[in-house]
Formats: sequence, C-alpha cells, structure tokens
Amino acid sequence: MGTRIVAGGGKIIVGRDAEIGEEGGFTIKAECKACVTEIGESARLLGGGSLTLDNTIGSGAQVLGPIRMQNCRLGAGGTYREPDPDLRGAVLKGSGVARNIDLAAGKVIQAFGLFAEAVVRDQSYFHPKPA
Repeated sequence: MGTRIVAGGGKIIVGRDAEIGEEGGFTIKAECKACVTEIGESARLLGGGSLTLDNTIGSGAQVLGPIRMQNCRLGAGGTYREPDPDLRGAVLKGSGVARNIDLAAGKVIQAFGLFAEAVVRDQSYFHPKPA
C-alpha cells in the first residue's frame, strides 16, 4: 500500500516532516476547485485512511487507522513525542467515517464506526501525564 495524493482542481499543502502513508497507505484528494486540504508540520496520517473535500490537519495532529475523513479540522499542538499529552495535536484513531469533526489540540476521538457519535477525551486518558 502506498500514498496517493490527487489535487484535481483543488489544493493540497503538506508541511515539513509530515508522515503520510506508513502502516497501510493513505489517500488525499482535493478534487473540486474550492477544496483545500492542509496538513501541518509533523502531522501523522497512518494506517489506510483518506481525506476528501476540505480538511485541516494541524501541526502535530494524527489520523491513525482506516478513517475516511471529510471536512474535518484537527487542532495543532505538539507532536506525539510531547511529554504532556494534553498539549499534543488532536488525534482521530480507530476506523470508520469522520465528517465535519472539529477537534481541539489535546483531544482524541477513538471510534469504530461514526466518529461524530463517539466520546471526545483528553489525550491524557490514553497516555497518562508523567509524574
């Protein structure tokens, strides 16, 4: 599996040190004239997901798994290496469909189906803060 990027009329901007496509590939499409997808520095898009229509993946944000995203905004923050998990970029993980999600930095949604129906949690729920 590889990475597929299609800017057929739209615009795709990828920031420095972004990781795209490992662990199952990734597809990014901006096929309408008004479509813009921005992927921030050090963002991670892994595991077979896709971005279509308009999306903003902030610096340090992550999409982990086969998640089909449309019109989503993931807040910018530190990378996954940031010691305080609640200061990291927003994360979607699991599998399913994410439409019109606006997730702030330090937050995560784990879902297996519709992300709009899942609980928003602090990242420290999954990764306790260091003592």
